[in-house]
Amino acid sequence: TIHISSPTTAATCGSVDNTASVTTSNDGSGQAGDSVDVLCPSVNVAKTADASSVSAGTPIGFTVTVSNDGQGNATGVTLSDALPGGNGASPVHWVIDGTTGDPASFAITGADGSQQLVLAGQPISLAAGASLTVHVTAATDSTSCTTYDNTAPAAPTHRRPRPPDAPRQAAPPPAQ
Repeated sequence: TIHISSPTTAATCGSVDNTASVTTSNDGSGQAGDSVDVLCPSVNVAKTADASSVSAGTPIGFTVTVSNDGQGNATGVTLSDALPGGNGASPVHWVIDGTTGDPASFAITGADGSQQLVLAGQPISLAAGASLTVHVTAATDSTSCTTYDNTAPAAPTHRRPRPPDAPRQAAPPPAQ
């Protein structure tokens, strides 16, 4: 008996067939085969702005969801979301809304103006069909009037990366 194994990657997704043949000089031949289905993840990130525009003094926010829509577990999943800083002279301060989604699964790092939303303890594993959601918010005032573009890529270590979702914007209020 011989045991063989091979690592899998995104290129291995689908059925992997293996057939063995044996021949002898005095007893003929034989053949046996089997296959293994390699189930691959399909990690996606979605981001939705709370509103397309707000008035100064109203909080801005984004809901971010990292999901695995594939049949296989995703390993090595990381999220890299450079949160919009606002105006350079008076950057906004982002916080995680502790009442929505899975707040303990995310963290915000960095100083105001250069904060990052990441997965807590990343890289992480994300089971097939699982998702994690967080809502982040920042207070605004009269010095915060600008457009807040926010794009967040997420991917496992063994998947062909997909382009991130189109940016969502929270525009400044119209001039009065």
